Amino acid sequence: MKIKSILLTAIATFGLTAVTMAQVANKATCTEKESKNEDGGDPILTKTCLYKKYKTISKGYPDNRGRYSYEYSVFKKQENGSYVQIKNATVFNENRNTLLSIINSKIEKEYRSYSNDPETKDCFEGASFIPFNFDQLAIDFDVNKINFNVTFGLSGACMSVDGTVVSFNLDEIQKYLNK
Repeated sequence: MKIKSILLTAIATFGLTAVTMAQVANKATCTEKESKNEDGGDPILTKTCLYKKYKTISKGYPDNRGRYSYEYSVFKKQENGSYVQIKNATVFNENRNTLLSIINSKIEKEYRSYSNDPETKDCFEGASFIPFNFDQLAIDFDVNKINFNVTFGLSGACMSVDGTVVSFNLDEIQKYLNK
């Protein structure tokens, strides 16, 4: 009985270790840094994430009120170890249009929510939802997810509702990623 218990414990431990190792293997490694803003004020924020053969860089630039606007870039690792900037669509495989449809559906749901909310609907007066293509999405990785960031192009007074983020767990997105 004691040997069975030890064997089951060993199997359970090994099983948990294998799961944990698989989970760790499917995570991005991210670093964040602040750099001096030459215009003074709040610092420029830079987040770099590595995931498999991809690297995303998001740079946040503050306005005079401490609100940040971001620029996003996606890179692919070359055989020589260097990274070259790529178009967003090249991150994804032949199922990319299905993914884009899912993303746009989630963005439109958020857009409709904002545009029908009595407190924010004025920001959307005269505007209508237009689906995004991959080049219009701002993509960045996080530790265990990928984010698709969009802005709706609203005025500065409506910055708090001028966009949304659609996120997927890295396990969920695997079927859409290029190998």
